[in-house]
Amino acid sequence: MPRRQAAFGSDSASESEEELARRLREQAAAAVQGASRSGTEGQRRGFSLWWRLWLFARGQFFWLLFGGIWLTVGSAFLLATILEVRNHRRFEREGIVTTGIVLVKGINRADSDNEGTDYWVRYRFTTPDGVQVEGTDQVSLETWESLEERGQVEVEYLASEPGRNRIAGSDSMWLSLLFGGLSVVMTLVGGASLGKGLHGTLATWRLLRGGEAADATVIAVRASSLKINGVRQREIYYRYRDQLGKEHRGRSFPLPPEEAEKWSIGQVGRVRYDPRRPDRSVWVGRE
Repeated sequence: MPRRQAAFGSDSASESEEELARRLREQAAAAVQGASRSGTEGQRRGFSLWWRLWLFARGQFFWLLFGGIWLTVGSAFLLATILEVRNHRRFEREGIVTTGIVLVKGINRADSDNEGTDYWVRYRFTTPDGVQVEGTDQVSLETWESLEERGQVEVEYLASEPGRNRIAGSDSMWLSLLFGGLSVVMTLVGGASLGKGLHGTLATWRLLRGGEAADATVIAVRASSLKINGVRQREIYYRYRDQLGKEHRGRSFPLPPEEAEKWSIGQVGRVRYDPRRPDRSVWVGRE
């Protein structure tokens, strides 16, 4: 597709902002210290609710990260496509084609900042009322090779806004629609993946907050498919009984090796499960 001051408050306001920033820094430091204490004392008094939820969110890391990236990139491409289509339709309604002259041709070769080679042309044309306008447009290699400096070129511009111009035929509606289709797919896949990660995290949050507590017996501690900073996480497999005495099995969210290895087969920990769906549970450890 073609490429197309700070206001200062009073001294009291500044002091208030500084005080707010200081408090936020203190709260952040306290939160970090609290997380560290929960990590070292987790076996003795159990993880805090937020710490457990964070550990589970790490288990959803792939879906949250993958979905977030694809949704963001797909949405950006979709917005760009919408703008391109609107621009294309405006040229169809208001565009005027005239003959201009090629001033200079150029190439922006691929490098670390530019993934592909760009071919551009700078040109000049004159409107019916005698106003000379210059413009630059990015074109395909074929179009670039067919043009010569000081030679003629067909230019299309908007009658009401001559500054909006392009080389005639350089814009491809089909290319815009192709990018639009790809961006829709990326947005849908990203949204679905992000939704999956958020749903899993929120479901665990609800269980941690209001699930039925029960004893669970550890039946295995195995390696997880998740790696964090190159370290493979662990999962605790367990069995428990619901309020009717029926046995169910589950596994924990991925845990750091040093935490999971504190548990061995036969030890009893705590889980919370959904009374309406007893097969859905979350590993708590020690409460």
